[in-house]
Amino acid sequence: MGKKKQDHRKRVAKRNEAIKAQQKRIDRAKEDFIKALIEKEKAAGKFDNNPAAPAIDVNLGEGLQI
Repeated sequence: MGKKKQDHRKRVAKRNEAIKAQQKRIDRAKEDFIKALIEKEKAAGKFDNNPAAPAIDVNLGEGLQI
């Protein structure tokens, strides 16, 4: 493998590592934001006494039933 190919592969690897690190920072920030939002909602009492979800009638009508 030539010197130029080696240098190119090194640059590509370095760029890919930077992209992965940036994506990890973004994912961590998203996770922290969602956690903070949930804590804020809990503090406001929005998770207290959740009513049961209404039952959904799934009557598909007449016809072939599997």
